[in-house]
Amino acid sequence: MLKFALVENSIVVGITPCESVEIIQTFPGSWIDVTLQPEIKIGWIYLGDNLFKEPPPSPPTYRTILSHQEWVNTWTATEWASLNAAASGTSEPPVSQSVTDTVAQFLASVSASNNINVASAQADIDYSYLEANGFIDAARKAELQQGIEET
Repeated sequence: MLKFALVENSIVVGITPCESVEIIQTFPGSWIDVTLQPEIKIGWIYLGDNLFKEPPPSPPTYRTILSHQEWVNTWTATEWASLNAAASGTSEPPVSQSVTDTVAQFLASVSASNNINVASAQADIDYSYLEANGFIDAARKAELQQGIEET
């Protein structure tokens, strides 16, 4: 049994077995014999001359509304300890009372929430404050606000 790929706009949109080249040629469309290329799948890119390549991987998608526990798990152990030490006034080096109060309020408000939208305007304000006070840097802020990768 032969196997043919239906190609539209250089993309494989279908794969079908067929008895012969003559039969497949009666079907509309551009059919390429891929009998000797079992790895070819729908979505592959046709380069011409019976050459194909895999499509690029899809970019990951992220979920930005997190449960409280998921949100806690986005922080490293060091970051989490630093935030909690600041909130309790025991950080080394010490932070100002204003920072202690703000971080404590931030952690309390998050603890009281069922879900945290890490891409929200409020999260941006909160993470910007943490960045400005040295708890995270700009790259880490962006990573935290990205959310959790969907699998």
